[in-house]
Amino acid sequence: MIFSILKGEGFRRKGVFWSKIVNDEVTHMVELTRSRFAPRTYIGIGVWGQSIHGEPAPHDPLLWDLFGRTEHVTLTVEENRHTLSDDYPFSNEERLERLNAIWAETHEKFYDNLHDAASIERMALNSPKGVHVGFPFRKILYAKGLRDSPN
Repeated sequence: MIFSILKGEGFRRKGVFWSKIVNDEVTHMVELTRSRFAPRTYIGIGVWGQSIHGEPAPHDPLLWDLFGRTEHVTLTVEENRHTLSDDYPFSNEERLERLNAIWAETHEKFYDNLHDAASIERMALNSPKGVHVGFPFRKILYAKGLRDSPN
């Protein structure tokens, strides 16, 4: 079901990674991962500033400029967990409705705010709940004097 949402938004798939080139400066990223411990899927979200790095996004969320999981950026962890779990007996319609709600909130709190290099930098410096700054971008911010440490 999440595949149809991502395709409808213009994301392209390569393995477990999905990407959408927003403009010359920014690519929105998604990683879909099955849990090893429970029958559920994690939706990793991220952004890559190709204008910052001068190259396409890597297929490693820890290297993206900003990354997180939908369950930490949106709704409550429990609400997200139930929707993405195979154990909860939702009808297809109800699960799709819940996924659409998660995706809409992901846009509102994350993707809609990330459209150029300056917006990526702003979010990295404000560190909203559930959003992490990737190591390569931390080093860039440190070199610009915007972080006390590259770690």
